[in-house]
Amino acid sequence: MKKFLFWFLAFIITVGAAVYQRMTGPTYPYRSQVQIESSDISFKLPRSHETEKDCEVRIPADIEGIQGHLLYKRFKTSDDWTQIAMTQDEEGLIASLPHQPAAGKLAYQVVLTHKEKDYPLTGKDPIVIRFKG
Repeated sequence: MKKFLFWFLAFIITVGAAVYQRMTGPTYPYRSQVQIESSDISFKLPRSHETEKDCEVRIPADIEGIQGHLLYKRFKTSDDWTQIAMTQDEEGLIASLPHQPAAGKLAYQVVLTHKEKDYPLTGKDPIVIRFKG
């Protein structure tokens, strides 16, 4: 009975640690929301992606007249920020980050614009995405 209890406790601790790491590790998506006028926009921004293809950044915004742009640069470099306009499709705004080699990192920010007012989705701190392969 005592042996079973120790195995059961070890299993619970292991599963708990794995769930905690998955939810709080550096590669989990950044989740937040922003309020624009009377609409709440919930979104998640990726922090990890495969090296084979570009990474889509999608914001489910269905507000009339909303626009957005994506700013990115290589992480920990003095490169200039590159700006990409987000395009509107049936699910919201979308733009793509260019794929990088394995272990390559990009810092990026998403800024929504509505009625000439900017709404930075991550505040002043950019999101860092790591490409794995």
